[in-house]
Amino acid sequence: MVCAIVTPIVALLLAFLILCFVTMGMYTPVFLKRVLFHWDSSVNDYKIFSERLVAKGENPYVYQKAENPAIGEITIAYSGKEKILNDFIGSTQTTSFIVAKNDRIVYEKYADGYDENSVNTSFSMAKSIVSLLVGKAIEKGAYSKRTTADFRLYYRISKRRNRNDDDRRIASDAFKNRIR
Repeated sequence: MVCAIVTPIVALLLAFLILCFVTMGMYTPVFLKRVLFHWDSSVNDYKIFSERLVAKGENPYVYQKAENPAIGEITIAYSGKEKILNDFIGSTQTTSFIVAKNDRIVYEKYADGYDENSVNTSFSMAKSIVSLLVGKAIEKGAYSKRTTADFRLYYRISKRRNRNDDDRRIASDAFKNRIR
């Protein structure tokens, strides 16, 4: 009876150890620590993870507001259901939602106690902005002969542990030379 219980436990422990070793080879220790201690991301990540302050420019651009409240009443499809945009924002974990058109903010909505002065994480918004910038750079011919491998090489070299300025310079030069 004891052997029948111990064998599955040993098998589970062995599987867990194998998973740990495989995962350690795929991700950085810092990333693994974040996952193990905090599990999932949230809008409060800025409270627990390191940050890098981006200084405000000397002449920051300020969007003019030309809000159109009717946008909040638009019906959208979400998870096979239709919802009014304002209700959607309130029923999801969305904390801020801004629509800009022609250099003007035409819709701005905050939820869960957030407002325009709240600290917030960018999540997919940052990826969207980066994809817009990369698309524009490709359109203007800034990238040629680009491949995923080029970007992965740069990332792998520049994100190595114990990197120094020489490593970053080498990674940057390698990336620049491969995309021209």
